[in-house]
Amino acid sequence: MTRLYEFFKNAHNINDVAKIQPKNLRNTDESRYPFAQLVDPVVKPRGFGDFFIKSSLNRILLFLLCAYPLISFENPTEIKFYRPFGAVVDQVEPKIIAHKQGMCSQQSTRIVREEAWRCVADGVTYDPCFVKPAGDKNKALCLESPWRDSAVLVITESPLETNNQKTLDVSTAYPWAVLLTTGEHCLSTDKDQMLDGSLVHYQCPGKTILFGHLQRCKNEWTILKQNRDGFISTVSIKKAWF
Repeated sequence: MTRLYEFFKNAHNINDVAKIQPKNLRNTDESRYPFAQLVDPVVKPRGFGDFFIKSSLNRILLFLLCAYPLISFENPTEIKFYRPFGAVVDQVEPKIIAHKQGMCSQQSTRIVREEAWRCVADGVTYDPCFVKPAGDKNKALCLESPWRDSAVLVITESPLETNNQKTLDVSTAYPWAVLLTTGEHCLSTDKDQMLDGSLVHYQCPGKTILFGHLQRCKNEWTILKQNRDGFISTVSIKKAWF
């Protein structure tokens, strides 16, 4: 009786008070442990198990919050090397629609590849124009973009030597063309146009431009984009053609 009196005396709220329900205690475990009836089956005291579960959940949540910046949901930019000659794989096959006499006096300004030239024929500038690494050196195949098959073959008087041409370095060179994750196709430009002190590198449909540095620190490359309304945002690149 003294222990039961002390229990009720020190109780602070209704949850501490036992709900004693009449039971037949004969031949039961409760007959040996009468104070077990003071524990309400609905309101259970918090024990080590509850503490351990809550502590573990808190640690998991904290880990996820800290690791979230490291979890990558991005898709890596697909690097494509355009092949103007021979068998083509996962690209359109060039089709020559015209043959023109012309001259190629400098390396392409739209893509840095040793076999890519900038040519002029009939007063029209073509860039890039590709020369076969081995074979006829006075023929350059000029294309408008890597996703269109129409091509112009420029024939020069003298062979085009690539000894002094710069070679391709994908880590620093800008692609010839890009496909954005928004579905827009953009081509490199050779115009010295500036925007907010940064060079414009690509022209896209609808007077949209891409400018500034090409960010390659992540698997998914990004670049600054300005739409026709002047709104500037960062856009991801799905494919890049070199």
